[in-house]
Amino acid sequence: MKKYLLLTLFLSFGMLSFTTGQDYKFERTFIYNFTKYIQWPPSQQSGDFVIGVYGESPIYAQLELMAQSRTAGSQKFKIKKLSSVNEIKGLHMLFVPKAKNGEFDSILGKIGGNSTLVITEGDGMAGKGSCINFIYIDGKPRFELNKGAADKSKLKVSSELMRLAILI
Repeated sequence: MKKYLLLTLFLSFGMLSFTTGQDYKFERTFIYNFTKYIQWPPSQQSGDFVIGVYGESPIYAQLELMAQSRTAGSQKFKIKKLSSVNEIKGLHMLFVPKAKNGEFDSILGKIGGNSTLVITEGDGMAGKGSCINFIYIDGKPRFELNKGAADKSKLKVSSELMRLAILI
C-alpha cells in the first residue's frame, strides 16, 4: 500500500506543469518522502533528523512548515540555515540551492565521507556528485538520483525510489 501511495504521489507531481519555475512545495514533499525510502546508517537513526539549507532559499520556510507536523520515523526534524561551508556538519540532508552551485566542490569536500544526502537543483549537479538533483523537464518536476554518490555516503536507496528517479 505504501509503495502505491508513493508511486501515485510521484506520478501526480510528474503530470503537473509549472510555469513559475521552482515549486518548493513539490521539493518539500519529495524531501519528506526521501526519509521513508532512504536508509541512513544505525548511528544516525536516533536524535533529531537534521536538514541543512545552505544559503538563502524559499525551501527553508517550506521545510520549517514540514518540521512542525512531520517526523522522519521516530526522529523529529531540525532545520538549520547555513551561511558558511564551515557550518556543514552533523547533517542527514543538505539542500544546496542553485545560487550556491558554484561552491559545490567545497561543499562536497566538507561533507567528505559523512552519511549526508546532498540535494541540489540545476542541470548537471547529479553528475557532479549530488545524491539527488531536482530538475524540470518540459515544465514538469523530476529528480535525478546518483546512486554512486548515495553509496559513497553509506545511504541505502530503496528500489522503489530508484524506479521513479532519472538514474545518473
